[in-house]
Amino acid sequence: PAETPYVRKRALALVLVFLYSGLRISDVTRLRRSALDRASRHLTLRIMKNKVPLKVQLHQDVIDALDAVPAISTEYFFWTGRGAATTCTKNLRRTIYRVAKAAKVPARPHRFRDTFAVELLTNGVDIRTVQMLLGHESVKTTERHYAHFVAAHQALLDSATATLNF
Repeated sequence: PAETPYVRKRALALVLVFLYSGLRISDVTRLRRSALDRASRHLTLRIMKNKVPLKVQLHQDVIDALDAVPAISTEYFFWTGRGAATTCTKNLRRTIYRVAKAAKVPARPHRFRDTFAVELLTNGVDIRTVQMLLGHESVKTTERHYAHFVAAHQALLDSATATLNF
C-alpha cells in the first residue's frame, strides 16, 4: 500500500511513453533522462547512421507523467541502472499486463508500438516516416506489418478493382 502512488504514477508514465513514442519495451527500460528535451518536448529515439538524432515530439501529458514519477535513478526513467536491465523489462511487462487486466482489455507491450504505427498511417503519415520512427532497417519490414493500414494503398486497390464487371 505504501508504494501504490509510485506504482500508479509509473504505470501511467509507462503507458503514455509507449503510446506516444513507439519504442520497444527494451528501449523504454533503458530510456535515459537525458534523451528528453523538456523545452522542445522532443525525445531522442536514436542516433542515425549519419550522426543526426532521430526525435519524436511528445505530448505534454507524457512529459508531465514522466516528471511525476519519483526518480529511482539519476540516469534512467524506469530502470535503476543496477542489476540486469532484463529484470526491469520483465517488471515493466508485468505492469502492462496488470494495467490491461484492470482495464479488461487484451494488451501486451508491443501492442502499443503497433497502435503508434497504425495511428500514424491511418492519419496519412508516409510509411517511410513510420519506418524511421520504428527503427526498422528496411521499409519492407514496416510494409510487411503495417501496409494494410495505409489509406493510400487501399484507395489504389479500390480504384484498380472498381472497373471490374463480370
